[in-house]
Amino acid sequence: MKKYKILFSSLFILIGIFFGCATESSGNESTPETKIVKGTLVQSVKSAGNRGTIYLSWINPEKDYYGVQISMSPNEGSLNEAKTFGKSETGFAVENLSENTEYTFTFKALNSDGSVNDSLNQTFKAKTSVLPKEEVDTENPQDVTDFKIKTSNGSAKLTWTDSPDEDIFGYEISCDNKKIETQSRAITFNPIAENSIFVSSGVQEYEFEVETGKSYTFTIKAVDTSGNKSSGIEKTISLTDIISPVPYGSRTENLDYLFGTESVAEITLTIDRSEWDTLCTNYDKNSKNEDCIHADFEMVKGEYTWNIEDIGMRLRGNTSRRRPQIGDNYYQAHFKLDFEEWIEDDTIEERKLAGCIKGLNLKRFKDDSTYVREVFGYNYFRKNGIWTAPRAGYTKLFINIKEEDGTETKLNYGVYAMIEEINKQFLKERSEITTEIGTKFNGNKGNLWKCCWQSSIGPSMTTDYDAYRSFGVEEIFLDENKSMRYDYDLKTNKDDLISARNEFIDFIEELNELSTEEEIISFYNSKMDIDLFLKTYACNVMLGMDDDYWRNKNNYYFYFDKKGKCYFIPYDYDNILGTNCFTDTATRNPLNWGEGAYNVPLIEKALSVEEFKEKYVNYLLELADETEFVTNSQEEIKRLKALISEYINSPDITYSDTSSAFEDSVGSWCNNYKYGTKYKLLEGYKINNYFKAKVKSVTDCITKHKITFNPNDGLIDGETDEVTKEYYFGDSLTLLATKENYIFSGWFTQTEGGEIYTKAPNKAITLYAQFVTPEETIPYVYNADKKTLTFTFRPESFGLNQSDVISCVAASQLNDWKTDNPQMTKDESKGIYTYTYTGDNIATMWPGYKFVVNGTDWLDHTNYIFELEEGYYNPKANYDFYIYELKNNL
Repeated sequence: MKKYKILFSSLFILIGIFFGCATESSGNESTPETKIVKGTLVQSVKSAGNRGTIYLSWINPEKDYYGVQISMSPNEGSLNEAKTFGKSETGFAVENLSENTEYTFTFKALNSDGSVNDSLNQTFKAKTSVLPKEEVDTENPQDVTDFKIKTSNGSAKLTWTDSPDEDIFGYEISCDNKKIETQSRAITFNPIAENSIFVSSGVQEYEFEVETGKSYTFTIKAVDTSGNKSSGIEKTISLTDIISPVPYGSRTENLDYLFGTESVAEITLTIDRSEWDTLCTNYDKNSKNEDCIHADFEMVKGEYTWNIEDIGMRLRGNTSRRRPQIGDNYYQAHFKLDFEEWIEDDTIEERKLAGCIKGLNLKRFKDDSTYVREVFGYNYFRKNGIWTAPRAGYTKLFINIKEEDGTETKLNYGVYAMIEEINKQFLKERSEITTEIGTKFNGNKGNLWKCCWQSSIGPSMTTDYDAYRSFGVEEIFLDENKSMRYDYDLKTNKDDLISARNEFIDFIEELNELSTEEEIISFYNSKMDIDLFLKTYACNVMLGMDDDYWRNKNNYYFYFDKKGKCYFIPYDYDNILGTNCFTDTATRNPLNWGEGAYNVPLIEKALSVEEFKEKYVNYLLELADETEFVTNSQEEIKRLKALISEYINSPDITYSDTSSAFEDSVGSWCNNYKYGTKYKLLEGYKINNYFKAKVKSVTDCITKHKITFNPNDGLIDGETDEVTKEYYFGDSLTLLATKENYIFSGWFTQTEGGEIYTKAPNKAITLYAQFVTPEETIPYVYNADKKTLTFTFRPESFGLNQSDVISCVAASQLNDWKTDNPQMTKDESKGIYTYTYTGDNIATMWPGYKFVVNGTDWLDHTNYIFELEEGYYNPKANYDFYIYELKNNL
C-alpha cells in the first residue's frame, strides 16, 4: 500500500456494508404481479469519503436483476432526489456534501417493468471526512494485468486481472469509437465521457456491442479511493476481418451455406513473391513441413464477400503433397489456410469466417479425373445421417503473387475441394445440433485424436502400441530429424497429454479384453453410439474406402467427449468409388472388408455380436437400394460435373497427376486399373460400373446360405448326425469335428480329398470332416482346452536322414521368429522333434511357422518345406504352414 493510504483509509467510516432485508416497509399489502429481484440486491457495496464527496460502487447480481433506486438521508448534493440505475451501472459519485457528516443510503430493487419495489431494500451508511491538504494521496495506482479482448459476432468482451493495489475503487473503461449509453455520467471522480464506463473493483469483465468493419481502441484505467488514476492500458482491435458477413443465424446454417454444392465459391490468395518462394524452399528442406507463410484471403460466394488480412498458408497432404512451383511451371498442391496463425497472443480469440470456421483445407483432385470423389463421399455420409463427417464443397482458387517490382503474377489454380477442418470448431458445431435420435457431442472440451499410420505399428487399437511413441502431440520442424509424429496425434487439450493418453489406453485395453457377447454389447452401448458407428462403416464400405481403419488401420479421428462417449469420425476420402489401394473394392466382401490384413478390434469385436452384425447388414441393404445408390448417385455426379466442368482447365498451371478435363475413370495407380477393371461412374454395366457392381456384390454377399456339415465317421458336439447352419459369405467356419486318435484337419467338399473351406462360400453346400494322424501328416497339435500348441518335425518328411539333423527350431511368431531357440526335443523312439507352447498368446498367433534345421537361416528354409496337400499352406507367404484353428480366430 502506498504512503498516506493507511492514514487516509483510517479516516473513512464505513459503517454498514449490508444490512440484509428492508428496514422500512412501503405499507402495501400485496406485491405487484411483476418479476422481482430474488435475494441480495447488489453485492460488494463500497464507499470512499473524501471531503465533500462520497463515492459509491457495487456489483450487480448476474441473474434476475433489473436495476436499483438509490436515495440518501439527509437529502443533499447530487443525490438530493432518488436516482435509478440500470443493470449496466455499478458506481456513482455523490458530490456537494457537508464535510465530516454521516449519511444513510437506501438501495431499492426495480421490478422487471422498471417500477420501484419498496418491499425489497437495504441500507448503507458512509461519512465524509476532513483530510489535511498535505496528507491527500496523489500517487497513481498500478494498472490491471492480463488485459484481453475476446471477440465474437457483434460483441467484444474485455477481461482483466485486478490491479494489485489494495485501495482500488474501480476501473474506468473508455472506447474511442463507441458512445456508451448510461443513465448517469457522474460515476467516477470527474464527469465521465460519453465513450467511457465505470465498473467496481472485483469486476473483471465487461462486454461491448461492436460493428463489422470498424476498429476500436479500448483503454482501461484503475481508480483508487482518492480519485487517482493509473496511466492505463490500451488495446486496438479491427473488426473488418474478424466479424465477417453471416448469411444465417446459426453456425450450422452458415457451414451448410459455405460448403454447399449449389454454387462454386471463389477464393483469392494474395502473396508476396518472397513468401511464395519460402513456401517452395520449405518444401525442399522438408516436404512434410508445416511452416506457414503470410497471405491475404478473399472469398466470394453468392452475394457475400469475406476479406481477411494476413492469414497463415501452408502445404498439406501425405503422399500427395507436392511443390507448387518448379521452374516457371505452377502445379496444383494441397493447401491449409489458418485465419489465426499470425495472431501474436490470445487477445483476439474469434477470427472466424462467417462466424463459424477458423481455417480451411483446400484439396486438389489428385488422380481423380472426375473431380467428384471426395466431395461426393463426404456429402454421401451426411446425406445418410452421419453427422460426424466433415462437410465438403467446391471453390475456384486464384493465387496472386506480388512481385518485387510492384507487378502481380495472377494465376488461376483451377477447381479445388473445400473441406471442413476437424478441430474444436468442428466439435462445437456438432455439440449444438440435435439429430433425430438426440445424439450429439457433449461439448468441444473433450479429447480429439487424429489417427493415421505414422509408424511401423499404425493406429489399429490393438495392444501392440508403445505408450510413449504411439500417443503424442505432433511437432513438425523444417529439420525432419527433429519432428515428432504419432499414430495417435492429440489435437485438443494438448497441455494435458498424459490424462488424454491414459483415457485412450484404458479404452483400448478394455476393448481388447472383451470376450463374451454380453461384455461386448455392454461396452459398445455404454462407450459409443454403436448404431452411428455401424452405419458409418456401412457407408464407408459402399463408397469403397479401403485405406481406412478396417483394411489398413488408417485415416480416422476419434473423439472422447466429456460424458464418456467415443465417436469414430471418417477422414480422407479422395480414393473411393473404384479407385482403391488394395483388392477390388466394388466386389470385395463387405462382411470381411479387411480380408484378415490386420487385427482391428474396434470393428471386429462389434461384428462378432450377431445383434450388431445384423444391424450392419441391414444398413448395407438400405444403402444398396438400386435407385438410391445407382440412379440417384449418378444424377448427383452429373449435377456436380455440370457445376464445375467449365472451371477445371486453367492455362496458368501444369497438369501432371491431375486432369485438365472431366474424365470418367479411376486413378491410374490403383489396383483395379492394373488388372484391367477401370470402373466408370456414369457409364458401363454391372461388370465395370462401380455403383452397379457394388449393389450386386453387397446383395450377393449379405444373403445367407445353408451349409451342411457331415462328421464323416467322426462326431460333431458328440453326435454322429449332420449339422446345418446359415452363414453369410466369408463367415469363418469355426465348427469343429472330433475323432478318437485323429486330428481334425478341416471341412472339405469330399469325404476324401477335395477342396477345403475355412470360410463360408457364397452358396449352399455340404462339407465333410477329414481327419489325419498328427505324426504322419500335420506338423502340429493344437489343444484349445489346454491352450497348448505342439509342433512336430519328422526329418524323413523333408527328405532328410536322422543323422542330418543336429538341432531343430520351429520359428514362429511365438518365439519372435528366432532361428536358434527354443530347441525342439527329439523323441528317439519315434524319430521326431517336438516343442509345446502354452498360453493365451497362442490364440493371437500369426497362422504359420517354418522349421529351422541346424541353425539354418529361416530365409533358406525352402529345402525343408513339408509337402502338404494344397490348402494346407500359403504359397504367397513362402509356404508357411496354416494352423487352421488359429487362423479362423484371427
